[in-house]
Amino acid sequence: MTALPAKNVLDGSAAPLTSAMKTAMGQLRDFIAETVGSVGGAVTIAKTAVTSPVAADGNVFSGNYTPTITPITNVAAYTAFSCTYIRLGDVVTVSGIFNVDPTATGAFALEMSLPISTAFTNQYQAGGTFSEASAGISWGGIRSKASTGIISIGGQSPASTANQTCSFSVTYRVI
Repeated sequence: MTALPAKNVLDGSAAPLTSAMKTAMGQLRDFIAETVGSVGGAVTIAKTAVTSPVAADGNVFSGNYTPTITPITNVAAYTAFSCTYIRLGDVVTVSGIFNVDPTATGAFALEMSLPISTAFTNQYQAGGTFSEASAGISWGGIRSKASTGIISIGGQSPASTANQTCSFSVTYRVI
């Protein structure tokens, strides 16, 4: 059985003792140099500059947009605010706030447009949540609406029909 080289040989603080070991270490060094492009000190990673990103280029893109909100069930009034989004490849994450005034206590639903268009084929291609800090609306779910490019937002208003400010986050894939 061949013994492993001493630790100081592997960390570079001592020279290998045999010519076979010297050859193996040289080949390993050459392999690493070809693979990562660096032969000494730290490994460097080249970055590709994003010079003029657009929503459809599939690279990295971020921005703000004000969604269009459509009331569906038990919504007396609503307000859309500017939201923030980031796209990494074909994944988009959106966060922001909206106000909703439920008509009555109980379940409510609304729909919201997205900053980068997509064509959902089922309700599981987007997912997220929202919450409201006061005692009015405690939480709710967000999912895609099949055959559209919008999200469905549903929640409960157990105690209040007053204006509620809801914070949300949703992630979806551009299809």
